[in-house]
Amino acid sequence: MNAPIPRTRRPHGLRHVVSVFAVAVASVVVMPLASPAASGDVSTFAGSGMAGSTNGTGTAASFNGVVGVAADAAGNVYVADELNHLIRKITPAGIVTTLAGSGNPGSTNATGTAASFNQPFGVATDASGNVYVADSVNNLIRKITPA
Repeated sequence: MNAPIPRTRRPHGLRHVVSVFAVAVASVVVMPLASPAASGDVSTFAGSGMAGSTNGTGTAASFNGVVGVAADAAGNVYVADELNHLIRKITPAGIVTTLAGSGNPGSTNATGTAASFNQPFGVATDASGNVYVADSVNNLIRKITPA
């Protein structure tokens, strides 16, 4: 048989909690931010917000099922565009191109758009510039070399 859980008493009640909170708030010092970049502003880096597979710059580009993102040392961002069956590359300037994949589901090892994936789900990069792809439906880990 389980022993009953002892109840704890709140010795000072809600008034004490409120007064402690008021003292804590009164002692907060508000400092201006050093720069706007430190403010945590959210903005769209790439993508129109509509499903598609358009290469372009910034919001002129479109994706369909972004599920994995990784960056390399040069600041390029690689995206697993799952429902387009593509691996996309975004430069630091926001230019979106297709790095690999034909756009049709498959499992072809080849160069660039001659290769095919079937719902790529995740991406990772290494120090040598290789991009690794979790090709989910094919149950494969694929490697894309910088060449």
